Amino acid sequence: MNLIKSNRNTKDLQPKNTASLEELQEKKPKTVTFDTNLKITNHARNKLMAMNVLGYTESQKDAIDLLFQSFREQLDADSRKEIDFQIKTLEKRDARLKG
Repeated sequence: MNLIKSNRNTKDLQPKNTASLEELQEKKPKTVTFDTNLKITNHARNKLMAMNVLGYTESQKDAIDLLFQSFREQLDADSRKEIDFQIKTLEKRDARLKG
């Protein structure tokens, strides 16, 4: 028996932690939603309110979402990937801090 094998007790070789196949499969990251404050000028607020009053959106929040989606659709594929990656990163940070 050589020196390397002599110091091992093969009966005790068990992993500390085990995982099932389901645990190893990628899961959808946890997201959190909470209210924040956004400081904007009265002019920007009035534009959001106008979209809401005229029925384009149900709320000012929806107006921001609509404007963002419109902006995103105008981007080329690489820029869309960049902004999506940045948003995903910020969402993960929010989940870590508030989750």
